[in-house]
Amino acid sequence: MLSLSMRPGRLQTLWRVLYALGSLVLVLNFSRGYFLGLIAGALILKYRHRLLPWLKETALAALVLVGILAALNGVASRGQSFGLEILGFRFASIVEPNIETSAATRLRLLRPIRQLIAERPLTGHGFGASLTYTDPVTYESVTTRQFDWGYLELAAELGLIGTGWYLALIALIVYEITKKIRRSVPAPDWHIGLLSALASLLVITVTAPALTHVFGIVFLALTIAAVTKPENLVGDAHALSERVLGARRPV
Repeated sequence: MLSLSMRPGRLQTLWRVLYALGSLVLVLNFSRGYFLGLIAGALILKYRHRLLPWLKETALAALVLVGILAALNGVASRGQSFGLEILGFRFASIVEPNIETSAATRLRLLRPIRQLIAERPLTGHGFGASLTYTDPVTYESVTTRQFDWGYLELAAELGLIGTGWYLALIALIVYEITKKIRRSVPAPDWHIGLLSALASLLVITVTAPALTHVFGIVFLALTIAAVTKPENLVGDAHALSERVLGARRPV
């Protein structure tokens, strides 16, 4: 949506509204990984976009995120807090993970994950593998299937062979998207947006199983469908939406 909002025309308002609705989901499910992924995706959007439109839309997108965060926390706390202190606390825990429970828990998971990988480095333990770690708060042993480290989870479940094939598929998708963008396909904002979204998922997967989550798999499938279809398909679809919604074409 952020990529499409950089395309001149009346549809800009629609894309901005849809982006704001998507941002609401991110704020409600606040996660450092999501916001780091969003930053990475926004940087990728500079590719083939002019500097001023890119700066304008990314700055507006950042204001929308902060505004939604402040509004939700202000309503929930009856004006006592606007949630801005959460940003500093959560991101500070990247450097000092022991100050925040979830970050400390993630560190405790590293040793058992390494042990799983060492047991079956090539073939892995299969989907649904579990591990046991010591909870940093209660100091009790906890068994879970939530690894909280996306790429390490891939290595533990699929092994190095399966992980290599999976990442090779993603590299092929990136290659096909960039090839279409370089060919100046109609409505390149769609393909730049796909590339940006995929970059975001790759960053999020560092601390979450985004690529193997059901929505991540659906996104990859739709992206593969988009890059393997005729080059004019996405452009024709965008032109049709402009005509239906009465939008003017960019000058």
